[in-house]
Amino acid sequence: MKGELEMETIKLRLIYNRDWNEYIVMVYIGGIYNEMKSYFTQCYDDAIDTMKAMQLHYENWKPS
Repeated sequence: MKGELEMETIKLRLIYNRDWNEYIVMVYIGGIYNEMKSYFTQCYDDAIDTMKAMQLHYENWKPS
């Protein structure tokens, strides 16, 4: 299952890693993957809820 949500300079991408049996909400800022801001979980519903929360958090984010 893959999903994507793109905002101005931030991109959130949901992937499933079969090797680790986990979902990852990947955060890209300015086109660069930021592992420290990404989220890892084994629960699909948790990944979806977290991705939605991240969207709200980053909605008003402005680059400095």
